[in-house]
Amino acid sequence: QPFVPLAVSDNVLLKNIGGKLVAVGAGKTPTPGTCITKWSATFAIYGGIWVDKNNNIWVVDSSRTVTKYRPNGTVALTFTDTTHLSTTAVDLVTDSAGNIYVIGKNNLGYGQVVKYDPSGTFLSLLNETGSLYYWDLRIAIDSKDNIWLPEHKSGTSIYVTSEYTASPWALSRSISALGPVTGIDIKGSTYLYVLLGNAGV
Repeated sequence: QPFVPLAVSDNVLLKNIGGKLVAVGAGKTPTPGTCITKWSATFAIYGGIWVDKNNNIWVVDSSRTVTKYRPNGTVALTFTDTTHLSTTAVDLVTDSAGNIYVIGKNNLGYGQVVKYDPSGTFLSLLNETGSLYYWDLRIAIDSKDNIWLPEHKSGTSIYVTSEYTASPWALSRSISALGPVTGIDIKGSTYLYVLLGNAGV
């Protein structure tokens, strides 16, 4: 649904003008953390969210449905892939060309990353065989379009975060971690932030 202007504080009104939210009124800015706007949508219980370079909002949920929202809240694209995302999908990113990368699990319970073109057409698959590491289901992308995935070795305390190029898929390097990875993000191509389940950032 389209954005609905909301009065947020002290006679300030946020209006959608030309696809951008503009504060009008008394000249005061909203209190940090104020809900600017929202729209109705129904998602499965588990999933991820991503904002691309054009401020489009991407959502994937455990039903394996990907939805792209324009900055004004209208749906630009939606597709469901139950063929390559065999059991679930939990996170996604997009690259500089608009390609979409979704991480989920295959029917053996191992991690997999599926690459789609900007229209949602399947391109390629990076599939974990389970021979060494299992992917903790998080994904990040750097400014050079390298994909970063946290992994752990089954039954041990060995954890790494690995960098992959996507065209074609190839492992570039790995960085050791101190514990299970519950979140990752990257700033440009310089700083990698890893949230560890038992040791902080």
